[in-house]
Amino acid sequence: MAKVTFVNSDGISKVILERHKANESWGFRLSGGKDEGIALKLAKVEHNSPAWKVGLKAKDLLITVNNTSVLGLGHGEVVKIIKTAQLDLELTIERGHALPSMALLAKDKNIEHNQEKVQNIYLKTLQEEPD
Repeated sequence: MAKVTFVNSDGISKVILERHKANESWGFRLSGGKDEGIALKLAKVEHNSPAWKVGLKAKDLLITVNNTSVLGLGHGEVVKIIKTAQLDLELTIERGHALPSMALLAKDKNIEHNQEKVQNIYLKTLQEEPD
């Protein structure tokens, strides 16, 4: 029986897909990955598949596969992890919004520094007394 466990209210959930035979498809197609410069997401979910039965949808962002973080992995690396699964596959996903770039996922220090500068300028402007 397929299982869905909601982890938190931010749209992140953990699902366990189950299939009857190891050669049966999980029923989803991936796109993205570190090598493509965008986060991994489900590009397509087939109707009546194990992925569909747990409520996965196209554009869901993939965070972990069988408790392995996939945020910094390439497309092919994640496909290999998925292919090693036998009858159960555990995924942590975030319900898809706009796709973040890999630079944001890596939390580039320069981006954070620049954002902090902009915020400080904005706060300083708000705190100044009008003439």
